[in-house]
Amino acid sequence: MDVMTIIIVALVAVALGVGLGYFILKSQSKSGQMRLAAVEESAAETRAAAEAEKKTVLLEAKEEAIRTLAKAEDDARQVRLEVGAQERRLRQKEESLDRKTDEIENRQRRLQQREEDAEGRLREIELLRTEQVLAIERVAALTRDEARSVLLQRVEEEVRT
Repeated sequence: MDVMTIIIVALVAVALGVGLGYFILKSQSKSGQMRLAAVEESAAETRAAAEAEKKTVLLEAKEEAIRTLAKAEDDARQVRLEVGAQERRLRQKEESLDRKTDEIENRQRRLQQREEDAEGRLREIELLRTEQVLAIERVAALTRDEARSVLLQRVEEEVRT
């Protein structure tokens, strides 16, 4: 065998090795690309599922926030109604107390006036009683005819007035 044949065989072997290596590398590359494509597809599906889940969670959170806000508004409205009712009742009670206080003050003024009137009458009665006692004492000192004439004069004076 000569050198040439060995070189040709070596060249053929090298060519076959390069071809075979290229073929193996290409198939591994295709397999890697396929795996990469599968991973990318899986990642895309996972991303899509995550986005869908995110939208669902956000929607549920918004709905819950809306329900919570509506309940809070209802509670606030109810509290405002109750406070309004309490304020009305309190205002009515205050007005009632004011009326009763006015009535009591009016009664007290009337009673005080009556008391003053009664005291005035009592003073008049005392004065009249004193005058009568003095008159009786004077009459007791007069004779019958003198008493009659004094009495007639008084009656005439009362009739004139």
